[in-house]
Amino acid sequence: MTKIEKRKTWGIIPNGISITMEDGLVFKFVVWNRSKIIREIIRAKKMDNELMQKCVSGNTYTKKQGFGVMNTEVVLMNQLTMHQAVQEDVERLADLRALVLYDDLTRLGRYDEVKVRERFRNTFDPIYTWIIQLEGTPVGCVSLKPAAEGALLEHFYIHPDVQGRRIGTEVLQKLLEKDEARGKRVILNVLQGSRAKHLYERFGFVVDREDEVDVFMSVQLTEN
Repeated sequence: MTKIEKRKTWGIIPNGISITMEDGLVFKFVVWNRSKIIREIIRAKKMDNELMQKCVSGNTYTKKQGFGVMNTEVVLMNQLTMHQAVQEDVERLADLRALVLYDDLTRLGRYDEVKVRERFRNTFDPIYTWIIQLEGTPVGCVSLKPAAEGALLEHFYIHPDVQGRRIGTEVLQKLLEKDEARGKRVILNVLQGSRAKHLYERFGFVVDREDEVDVFMSVQLTEN
């Protein structure tokens, strides 16, 4: 059965609605503000009650199942799971690192197909590494290790085929909520010119220093 949950209201307009479908897919309605139009509603699956429809940009007001949805965007929540890595994952993840970093390292004149994998092998620790799965299929990895400064976030790689689906955002949110990160200063480095820098900035990371290749960033997390 389709489950609809209203979390908050803004006048008569729901400010937060989660829709959980029979197969586990979750849709989340997010109200932005009255001056915005519906930008896009993602149609991932036709629901039996026609609750969701494909909409395009325009001055649109939709009313389904007795409630109004105005000036909203629907975000598909990915079916993500994370489990601890094992030593046998090392070569597959080293190949993933080479694939994900190829464009940026080539742009910086630093790509070496041997060294890019060796660096991963030399720093890989399955105890502190998680495999990211989308609907049961491995699509990435991320590591959070103890460090003198607090915690080191590294080896955060999402396969190019599934980038742009907010997977990085969801994983980072989950990671920073873990006990291993709470109350700590989380540090990382990202390649110069990498789009990942904008993701980290959205979570409060700031630049501490940089060189011609890397940007070093950190964020101080609270205990809550």
